[in-house]
Amino acid sequence: MAYYETPYPIQLKRKRIYAAVFGAIGIATPGIALYFYGMPDELLLWAAFAVAFFVLEFYAVEVNDLMVTSPGIAVLVAAGVALGPEDAVGGLLAMSLIGFLQPRDFADRRLFQPLANLGIGTLNAATAALTLVLLLPDDVTTASLVHVVAAGAVAAAAADFVSTALTRLVVRQVFGSKLAGPWSNLGQILIGFVGLGAMGGFLGYAYVQYSVDHGPFNAMLLLVIATLLISHL
Repeated sequence: MAYYETPYPIQLKRKRIYAAVFGAIGIATPGIALYFYGMPDELLLWAAFAVAFFVLEFYAVEVNDLMVTSPGIAVLVAAGVALGPEDAVGGLLAMSLIGFLQPRDFADRRLFQPLANLGIGTLNAATAALTLVLLLPDDVTTASLVHVVAAGAVAAAAADFVSTALTRLVVRQVFGSKLAGPWSNLGQILIGFVGLGAMGGFLGYAYVQYSVDHGPFNAMLLLVIATLLISHL
């Protein structure tokens, strides 16, 4: 199949359409989640995760042609486990609202990319949150470590699949298959996300168990520090 590139005038038109569509999705999805689920009761813990998520997403790195990624999914999964899967749904979607900007958006005064990232990011967070709700009990302390780690890995893999599929769709529709086709090593990226999800599940489970005996504040500090350090390895 021959690769093609979309003519520039059509690119501009499609950029406006997709920016509007995904921008609306990016605002509406967290709004719906917050309406039905609200914010988690442990707002301080949520805020600590939100800061870690923002830093990791803001400084996301390019892994191949036109694709950037970060270990932010590990923070999402850890937060989902630590806050309680169902209680964390609104919190994870709210967190996605602060993770769509990157330095280049300001430097190049971009509009299409951040709005597209906003919509895709919220759907990515929604996928991870709902997967954790389906796979984990409300009381995570009743689950085994293997159960939680496996759920985290599946949640990250599902979120990565949705994110990659949507990104590829948008790039193909806006720029053409010449840019969407040559992406490489997507299988390796998926494996990396599975590992990050498993790590997030482990850290979230460690928080839940540690906070029972040592208090939530001490557990929160250890969890956030560990998440940031391990995510940069």
